[in-house]
Amino acid sequence: MTTDDELWAEVAAVIDSAKSAVHFSNQLFSPPDGLFCRLGRTEADRRAIIESDLFKRARTKIRELESRESDLLREINEQFGDRLPPDTYLRLEPVRQFTTAL
Repeated sequence: MTTDDELWAEVAAVIDSAKSAVHFSNQLFSPPDGLFCRLGRTEADRRAIIESDLFKRARTKIRELESRESDLLREINEQFGDRLPPDTYLRLEPVRQFTTAL
């Protein structure tokens, strides 16, 4: 069983290494396995979490990631939007690694 101290350390590591808003949000907030969900077993726990420095850092980080991804989509749309068919939308998805058989 993972201790709360280990979970808080994992929260800090996730904040420091986050690259994608959706993945980051899922790691921290998605029930039942999100780290904050695992830490917030009681109402008192949840109140303490939202007052914590790491929770505040996480909120700032997610806003930064969302802003960066929004800016990227805006830039892509400015460069390529006029070439897309009507009613087409853009979204960011992880690049999947693949290999080809030779």
